[in-house]
Amino acid sequence: MENSPTSRQPASGNKVLVIVLVVFGVLCLGMVALGVVGFMSCRNVLQNTVMPMVSCGIAYEEVREAMFAYAKDHDGKLPNAATWEDDVRPYFAKVDLITKENKDAPSGFRIRKMPVEGPWGCKIGPEEYTGMAFNKDLSGKKLADIKDAHSTVLLFEVEKSGKNLSEPYAPRSTMNAPQLFGESRGWMWIPVEGKNPFGSKGGKFGEPPPLTPPAPVEEKKPD
Repeated sequence: MENSPTSRQPASGNKVLVIVLVVFGVLCLGMVALGVVGFMSCRNVLQNTVMPMVSCGIAYEEVREAMFAYAKDHDGKLPNAATWEDDVRPYFAKVDLITKENKDAPSGFRIRKMPVEGPWGCKIGPEEYTGMAFNKDLSGKKLADIKDAHSTVLLFEVEKSGKNLSEPYAPRSTMNAPQLFGESRGWMWIPVEGKNPFGSKGGKFGEPPPLTPPAPVEEKKPD
């Protein structure tokens, strides 16, 4: 049986995101060895493109953990949409899903925690951020009353940054989404339960969430 949202155990870090980073690092070092690109070019891509995306994916998980911690202290209820970021901020400050290995990585290769005071969102340029919005349909709702937790979006990415952003969730066109290596990377989102878009439960990165929660795996009884 899975843990209920209010009793779930926080993850120790997003392994899928780390794997993405490791694979890219190996490919990049291989290209450096072959003379295809220089080390500084490879490092710049990591610093300005890959690392912000990885950090943002973990930030969505950390904010979700903070919202669960808030709900635990407020009769199982999610915050009000009008003040959700302000309400969750003290809890977010205490959440840390970034592993020690990530923190001790060489400069330029570290996964950084999203600033507690903001802006909350994904860094897509030197001084440019997208926003993180709360699904307004879940404002003040009890976690236990959310029927399809794996297919209900809790937090999602929007075009502009700001505080206490909220609106009813609706899939956005990928044509206007931030780019990764010159192509649309889609929009970040995370469900009430399940992994973020980098993981299998949440769906593929940039795709709308599944319409139904994952079916439970039944154990076969011996004949």
